[in-house]
Amino acid sequence: GDERYYWGLALDLSRGDGIPSDIYLRPPLWGCMLSGVAAFTANPFYGRLLTTLLGAAAVPFLFRLGLKLFSLRAAVIASIIYSLYPNYVGFSHYLWSETMYTLLSVVAACLFIEAFQGEVRPRMLCFLAGLMGLALLAKEAAVLSFAAAMLVALGIHFKKKALWLACA
Repeated sequence: GDERYYWGLALDLSRGDGIPSDIYLRPPLWGCMLSGVAAFTANPFYGRLLTTLLGAAAVPFLFRLGLKLFSLRAAVIASIIYSLYPNYVGFSHYLWSETMYTLLSVVAACLFIEAFQGEVRPRMLCFLAGLMGLALLAKEAAVLSFAAAMLVALGIHFKKKALWLACA
C-alpha cells in the first residue's frame, strides 16, 4: 500500500539508491520529506511521528482561517472538529501524503484569504503559487485548488473580485 511505498521510497532515497522507476505513480514530495527522517533511522515510527506533527501543525492555520472568514467561535469550533474528527485522528499516524497535502492546502488557503482581504502583493501571490505547487507535489488532487486560485489570481485586475472568488 501507500505506507510501504512511501517508506520504501524514503529508505531508497536516504541510502542514495536514486529515484525508482515507478516514481511517476505518486507525487514525490512526501517520499522526499520522509527520506530526511529515514536518513537517521530505518524505524518508520519516526516517519509516523513526523506525519502526526504535520497534521497537528494544520490546526493553528485552520484557526486563523476561521477567524479571518467568520468569527472566534467558528475558528475554535473548526479547530476542535479537525483535531478530534475520527478520520483525522485514526489516520493521523499513517505514512500517507494526505497529511502533508492538508497542511500545505490549509496554509495556502489561509494566505490566499489574507492576500485578498488586504492589498494583493505580487510577492504574496508568487509565494502562494509556490506553496500550491508544493501541495501539487504532495498530492495530485491539489490541481483543483491550484486551478481555482489561478483563476482568481488572473482575475484580480477585474472589478468583480467577488465573482472570481466565488468561482474559486
